[in-house]
Amino acid sequence: MQSLEAFGVTERLCRFTHKFLTSNKLIGYYHGAIQSAKTDTTIIAFMLWAYINPDNYFAVGQTMGTLGRNILYGPRKLLEYVGVDAVHRDSMNNLYIQIGQSKVYCFGANDSKSMAKIRGGSFPGGGIFDEITLLNRDLVRHLIGRGARSKKAKIFMASNPEDPFHWCHQDFLEGNPDVMDEVFTLHDNPMNDQAYIDFLMRQYHGVWRDRLIYGKWVAAEGLVYASYRPADHEYTGEAPGCDYHIIGVDYGTVHPMVYIDIKKHQGAYYADREYFYDPDPKKGNFQKSDQQYADDFDEFVSPLPPQFRIFPDNNARSFKIALRQRKYKVRDVPDKMFRDPTARVRLMDSLIAQGLHYISKERCPMLCKNMMTYTWDQNKQKLGVTVPSKENDDAVNARDYGVTSDYTAPKIAQLR
Repeated sequence: MQSLEAFGVTERLCRFTHKFLTSNKLIGYYHGAIQSAKTDTTIIAFMLWAYINPDNYFAVGQTMGTLGRNILYGPRKLLEYVGVDAVHRDSMNNLYIQIGQSKVYCFGANDSKSMAKIRGGSFPGGGIFDEITLLNRDLVRHLIGRGARSKKAKIFMASNPEDPFHWCHQDFLEGNPDVMDEVFTLHDNPMNDQAYIDFLMRQYHGVWRDRLIYGKWVAAEGLVYASYRPADHEYTGEAPGCDYHIIGVDYGTVHPMVYIDIKKHQGAYYADREYFYDPDPKKGNFQKSDQQYADDFDEFVSPLPPQFRIFPDNNARSFKIALRQRKYKVRDVPDKMFRDPTARVRLMDSLIAQGLHYISKERCPMLCKNMMTYTWDQNKQKLGVTVPSKENDDAVNARDYGVTSDYTAPKIAQLR
């Protein structure tokens, strides 16, 4: 397809797009590896289609923010091609982009007002979905139903693979006669040289490599941290050094309270000591108050130098107050890392695979045990949701809060 090639789209992406646009299929689904030019190609193909087929279209993202970042603004995004002057609002204050004689109405799926507008709107030309695996199934079905009214409609969607039980796989990749799909790889993006491909290969292991590198819809089975091997990732004696300390906290009232002392050294994270208290009466333990836990925290951090960073889980509001009353500077876990355990796992697994995380075998026995017993939730998997189980996760969560917060947060030392 000559017009696509002019935008730097590779031959295989051009061939699939041309095949889709000249077919009677309603939906073109571009899925596969990260950085494989899937989204960029759907943007260009959608723009060209809307330009030569005047009508009303939709562009839907999880939020307006993600839609802006992934579809509208930036290099190889929609507004780079059509210009910011193409952005308008109609008499009802609906945001749309003018492409030739077509209007593309933009919506964030998490906005209740946008949802009402979507349900009351008319988009006979079709549209484009951003990160469709993160969208609401009923919303997607509703918009597809509206687009299906026109024989000329085309709907573009792209995503990375998820669990094979995910509704996107079930709805679009299991014999749907109205869908044309193709799996794309890192080699389909002309911007990827071999050094960058090799770099990405090193970042992922296990299920993440299968999904994000090889583009496979595979289930997460067995241990969450499949790349973790005690012989390779546990150490005895002292860590090789320490630039500063991080304390990760998993707050517990009826379940265990855990503190993990993590040494950061030359980009690597060494889980060096743990505090683990299980308030289980069957074990002869009583439930402690926040002040009692704060006393234990004082003792736990007493050997440390005066600069360290504290990341309790975001539900530990009363415990944070107790620590602040004792003049500790406490920071929140970044919202994305707190609410999405899969994001924490993906980052931690990448660090483990790169040789940037180790655990003291002698001083972190519960964390070592958790790493070998922390599994995926098989019941949630049947619903197409990839999340770890909530068993054997207390020490792991404390470690993950500390490491992922430090890795993603501004590098500002916290003073005790």
